[in-house]
Amino acid sequence: MQLTLLRWVLVIRVLWPIYGGQVHQHWPNIRARLFSVVLMAVFGFTGFNALYYVAAHYTTAINIGILQGCMPMFVLTGAFVAHGTRATLVQVVGAMITTLGVVVIATRGAPSRSSRVELKWAMS
Repeated sequence: MQLTLLRWVLVIRVLWPIYGGQVHQHWPNIRARLFSVVLMAVFGFTGFNALYYVAAHYTTAINIGILQGCMPMFVLTGAFVAHGTRATLVQVVGAMITTLGVVVIATRGAPSRSSRVELKWAMS
């Protein structure tokens, strides 16, 4: 959590001298939407990173890497569902390359293994 806090401190420290004047200039518009901006900050960058670091204590680095590798697909899907935004060809190609990387890592370099996966359901 300290890392998340330090990231924000560093971002503010570096960007405020550059963009602080614009924040002051547009403050009335920002203030009118401040609640939404704070919600996006909490549930976006800050919330994601905080939960990501907590998750890292309960799983392996490979699983965290796979989760992070899937993010481009989640972002593209979320943008389409929420706003109807269509992905560009470059974004689709990037997502496909990322997906290929996730498959290679998840199958330990042998994607054909996934055809032999057995699902065992635990009985409660």
